[in-house]
Amino acid sequence: MEVLSPPPDGDRNRAAPLLIITWFPYGFALMSTFARVFVRLRSKRLGMDDYLMALATVLFTITCGLFTVIMTNGGARHLFYLNSTEVTLILKYAILANPFSIMASAFGKASVAVLMLRILQKSVYWQKWFIYTNLALYMAITVVYIILAFVQCSALWQKTPGTGCREPHVLSDIALLQSLYGTFMDFALALIPSTVLWKLNMHPKHKVGLCCLLSLGVFAGICSAIKTAAFFSRPGTDFTWAQIPISAWAAAEVSLVIICGNIPTLKPIFDRLRKGTPLSPRANIFEQGNLPEASNSSHEVFDLAFHPDEIQVEQEAEIHLPDRNSAHPTGNEKDMVKGALSTLDRTQTQFKELLEAAGFD
Repeated sequence: MEVLSPPPDGDRNRAAPLLIITWFPYGFALMSTFARVFVRLRSKRLGMDDYLMALATVLFTITCGLFTVIMTNGGARHLFYLNSTEVTLILKYAILANPFSIMASAFGKASVAVLMLRILQKSVYWQKWFIYTNLALYMAITVVYIILAFVQCSALWQKTPGTGCREPHVLSDIALLQSLYGTFMDFALALIPSTVLWKLNMHPKHKVGLCCLLSLGVFAGICSAIKTAAFFSRPGTDFTWAQIPISAWAAAEVSLVIICGNIPTLKPIFDRLRKGTPLSPRANIFEQGNLPEASNSSHEVFDLAFHPDEIQVEQEAEIHLPDRNSAHPTGNEKDMVKGALSTLDRTQTQFKELLEAAGFD
């Protein structure tokens, strides 16, 4: 290990602000997850995305606990002022905390991806396969990184940083790749819903509202991008001090992944507080998990509010118009026109009910 020189700013300890940055957003993340599970249980819509988000919250709780141990034992001070016992303890808990932090972020992103798949299940195929493919690649990179984090070095608990390891740069390169891919996933999952919603025949303000609600992940993507940029600026010797910005932005990223991933499912609570509406299965358009196919037909928007079996009945009610070249429509053609007008009237009524249920009065 290289000989360290005294840092110019002296023996500073930044543990207090880092713990505030970690635990304050964690409280909101925890409350949002509890609220999400409560809403889904009340509406009987508990799904895989909810289980993944709950798992991410549990992993993030463990991460925050280990991070607190690190900070209270000198993890926010310059390495120059730490003794060998403190360095070993910090390194031990840092190695334990890092996989939990990575898994919390990964499972949070996976939850958002599964929620998008539930919403886009009747959409065009490229969005679904884009999510499937990139989620599989991202989780594979995450698993490889976690395995290497534990097997890269021998007798890791007793070693000083950078010693006794096989090709240390391999782990750092995979960590950088995993962080870059995670940033890409945050922005991709935030923007994909807009590619479908914007093609629907809805009022522009309704489109903007839904797109914004499902695109909150951009904030997590910004934190992830800043964290990734910090990889390139950290010095190689004073590793405790260099990890401070990375740890802070990593904690902020996981918190925002959980919070922003939960908000779209909490609309029934907001409606309950704002308008006194009951927490019913139809109180939130995202509870059913059925986004209509992108098209110019407004009646397909109703897939947001009804069960799949009910949707199938609506979709089978096709409208057949008579031949425009016919000068004298027959009785059957008149009946078809009446049926078409009746279907349109019913569609318009359902559309209004959908918007009221979604909170867009």
